[in-house]
Amino acid sequence: MNTLTPDQIAQKGQQLYEERLKPDLEPRQNGKFVVVEVETGEYFIGESILEALQKAKEKHPEKLFHTIRIGYPGVFKMGSSAMKGFLYGW
Repeated sequence: MNTLTPDQIAQKGQQLYEERLKPDLEPRQNGKFVVVEVETGEYFIGESILEALQKAKEKHPEKLFHTIRIGYPGVFKMGSSAMKGFLYGW
């Protein structure tokens, strides 16, 4: 069972990424997803968020994870610019 809150997991996961993983993963793995198990420091990389999470859940089925898209400021891009060039017919 998890002893950390989701906020603590996010904070610790981001810290682990910035201090230990980022220098090794960027730029070699840019665009892929990394899932961090914050209590052990283990991480799992996948082409998709689902692939990375499946790898993590196989090893740590009861844990919560912090997920990062390598080389990007966030996991997902949202907003109207994501649909640039697409016209709705309304």
